[in-house]
Amino acid sequence: VRSSEIWRATIPGHTSHVVLADPANESLFVSDGWGVAYPALRLYRLDPETGEKLAEARTRQQHVSALAVCDGSLFVATHSRLLRVNPSDLSAIEHWDRVLPSDAQQLVASGQWLVAANRRKPVLGLFDRTGGRPVRIRVGLQPLVFRQGGTVMVAEGFDGGLRALDFEQARLLGAETGPPLAAVAAGAEVWGIEAGE
Repeated sequence: VRSSEIWRATIPGHTSHVVLADPANESLFVSDGWGVAYPALRLYRLDPETGEKLAEARTRQQHVSALAVCDGSLFVATHSRLLRVNPSDLSAIEHWDRVLPSDAQQLVASGQWLVAANRRKPVLGLFDRTGGRPVRIRVGLQPLVFRQGGTVMVAEGFDGGLRALDFEQARLLGAETGPPLAAVAAGAEVWGIEAGE
């Protein structure tokens, strides 16, 4: 497969930009990277066809760590906040403080729930968007959170193994053995990159 560059856009920062492609809103969301002064940190909405900046908003002096789209809203995880914004103009709708693990690099939406994880912390953060209730679940080291079909799964990256998340009981179910994983992608099957050499 050959590919060619369609467009190029410059986004401030030198590393750790967060990017989310959203076909439903015909948008590409991208955050400033590290190296940008905290008061200037922004999130951008780009046109995926042209790279044109369609909207931008400040992120309240915190670096964006993860993004997810659910029920017509864009959810933005930062160092210690969760923001709900309008995907078209990035205007703030509401926010919550300290309801997810700090600096969560993974954010998955499932119904009324958002699930977040920081690979450096052995905990999952669940947040009930309708009731505003946060829940913490202990998990193995280096958790990887992903959806497979209608189920949210957790790979315990350091120790290996896959577990399903039960939202009603706020716990992990069963354990399928497997190797330690560095990255996961899911569709009809689960694909993983084994950790180590």
